[in-house]
Amino acid sequence: MVKRSGVFTYGILIILLVLICAGGYYLYYKYAKPSANPVEAIPADAGVFIKINKPGILIRNLDQENDIWRDLMTAADAAEVLEALLRIDSMAVSMGYSEFFDSESIYVALAADSSVIKPLVVFKWPYGASDQDLAGMLEAIGAEQEWKYELSKGLCLLSNDEEIIEAGLQRLQNKNPLPFAEMYERVDQTSGRNVDANIYINFDRVPGLAESIFASSYFSDRKILPAFGTWSEIDLLVKDDELLFNGYTEAADTLDQFLSMFRRQEAQKIEVTRVLPY
Repeated sequence: MVKRSGVFTYGILIILLVLICAGGYYLYYKYAKPSANPVEAIPADAGVFIKINKPGILIRNLDQENDIWRDLMTAADAAEVLEALLRIDSMAVSMGYSEFFDSESIYVALAADSSVIKPLVVFKWPYGASDQDLAGMLEAIGAEQEWKYELSKGLCLLSNDEEIIEAGLQRLQNKNPLPFAEMYERVDQTSGRNVDANIYINFDRVPGLAESIFASSYFSDRKILPAFGTWSEIDLLVKDDELLFNGYTEAADTLDQFLSMFRRQEAQKIEVTRVLPY
């Protein structure tokens, strides 16, 4: 009788241990599994993507003390977008995601197709977040019907266009490199860390984006920045009444790009700024 009782007890302990391990693995896989790098979900045909650092802090600082923000708020379209960002930030704080928005980064990619700009927002899915939380934020800004999202490898891909979401998912799954990947890595290594945003430009795709912005008559015999370079990384620092840009651009020798002409030339000292009026 004692032996049977001991076997039964050990059996129960083993079953409990298996259940605990299975439950722990499930929670780890769903909530704490390391996320992929958001850059891995940027579509290969994106002409520009922007890494917005600590977006919650940036939005609140702009709203409180920035002259540029106040000027933008006088334009109806800009005001609508900026007010939506404020509502999202307010909801994130009320839902307990303030730490995420104050410490993580959000990526916004822009690609062009048939003279239409397609945006894609990519960010790491917060620990403990639910689909209902994101749906609630979209509903708060009236975009629950227009914007769709997909979750994959710890990332959230959000857009009003399903094709660009699919392009991001495909690159994320297949681990395809960005165009001119070596050049991208070089400019990325120069990116600033204590800045409000990092802007990455794929010059090969800039003409397509430009055609979606400017009048078609302008492009009858010209292109914007043809064969200028491969990649640029531009740091953006937002001050009270000014925007500071600083960056680095790479060009490929084998493609006869414009910037290649300046390779191996010493930098010139710019003197004109000494006489220009403020």
